[in-house]
Amino acid sequence: MNSCTRMTGLLVILALLTACAQKGADQPRAEPDWVAGESAEHPAASWLIGRGQATDADRARDRARADLAKIFEVAIDEVTRDLQTFRSTRDGDGQDSRHGELDVARELRTRTDRVVRGVEIADQWQDPESGHWHALATLSRARAGQALRSEIRELDQTTEAWLNRARQEDDLLRQVAAATRAVATQQQRQGLQQSLQAVDATGRGVPARWSLGQLQSDRDELLGRIRVTAAASGENSERVQRLLRGALASAGVHVTENGDYRMQAHLDYDTIGPRDGWYWVSGKLELSLEDSTGSTRGSHNWDLRLSASEQPLLAQRLLTRIEALLEAEIAATLAGFVNGEQ
Repeated sequence: MNSCTRMTGLLVILALLTACAQKGADQPRAEPDWVAGESAEHPAASWLIGRGQATDADRARDRARADLAKIFEVAIDEVTRDLQTFRSTRDGDGQDSRHGELDVARELRTRTDRVVRGVEIADQWQDPESGHWHALATLSRARAGQALRSEIRELDQTTEAWLNRARQEDDLLRQVAAATRAVATQQQRQGLQQSLQAVDATGRGVPARWSLGQLQSDRDELLGRIRVTAAASGENSERVQRLLRGALASAGVHVTENGDYRMQAHLDYDTIGPRDGWYWVSGKLELSLEDSTGSTRGSHNWDLRLSASEQPLLAQRLLTRIEALLEAEIAATLAGFVNGEQ
């Protein structure tokens, strides 16, 4: 075979190889296993996964991250429901109430977000027929477990510090405030423990050092020792005083005529109208707390603005609003007075 023939043969082979390679490159990628089933590369025993689908790649990735984060959202929702149930049992109304100065759900979400930051997009695929994008979000169970355990250790250390402070304080209000913070911290821990149990292969997580129910009972016992006299001034003072007494009693505070502390409510408002058939009230409700020496321990106020189609309804709506406000906020406000937060 002469050189010309050999060269021609090589050229033909190269042409065929090039054609085959080009044909392979044009072939769409086959559907990954994780789109409709388990991921061989990221098995459930070692990985938390989330899937997302959308018409564009960015949205698919966002949905995949959100899908994975649902694992942690379940714990946050459960803790929130537990708090609402506790408040409903205690106060008779769990709507929009806060017990203690910490917003437990918000703090828990902040800590959970730190864990979720470890989520990565491991793969994405575009369906050649629909054009839709699919994304796979992953988080190592080991990495998530380590992060959750770290958060739990920090919360346990914080709880211990607050309990020690509650034991060492001579001032009853400061004892209640420290005990309240210990409860709120362990409520956050409860949510993280639930997440860890879902992440941890053993399902055990980190057993709690303290009983949350016992911490709440101890805090309530301290709260019941507080003797407060409820007073009111300004508009509708007699009715406002009754509402304040009721809110304090619902929060577990011992309300008496000769208390160690005096909580004063002052209501001031103006009525405007009618304007376009509506009457308006604009005012302010202020709460302040004094101890037996006459020293002010704190004060807090709320702006009030309401409307009604008839003027007689306006005062009733205002008092209803004040009643709901006091029931929802009195415990947090009292704790805030103790810590100088109000």
